[in-house]
Amino acid sequence: MLPKTNRLNKEREIIQVLRTGNRKSGRLLTAVSAASLKPYPRIGFLVSKKVSNKTNQRNLVKRRLRYIVAQFLASLNPATNSLLIARTGANLVPFSELKREAKSLFEKLHLFRGARDKVNQT
Repeated sequence: MLPKTNRLNKEREIIQVLRTGNRKSGRLLTAVSAASLKPYPRIGFLVSKKVSNKTNQRNLVKRRLRYIVAQFLASLNPATNSLLIARTGANLVPFSELKREAKSLFEKLHLFRGARDKVNQT
């Protein structure tokens, strides 16, 4: 479970991230990230009916994504608002594949601490 301070759940904040954020997409997920004034990372999750018409399948995907992000939370850059958007088929793959793709998208968006420094050094 994500701590309340790390949740992005207000509609206006989600819309702001969608409008102004950097976006990277994979086969199963899309990640969007924008700068924030808060001194800690905040994450939101979007799982639409395109993933599955069944509520329990959508909730399963959300639970999996929350668990994945909770594992990465300590290593994420502060002052970022991010969204993980599930795409069609996210409910059909094993947990390990979702985790691999989420980590890859976070790396592409330089969301891990020290990632920007490593990019600037090369």
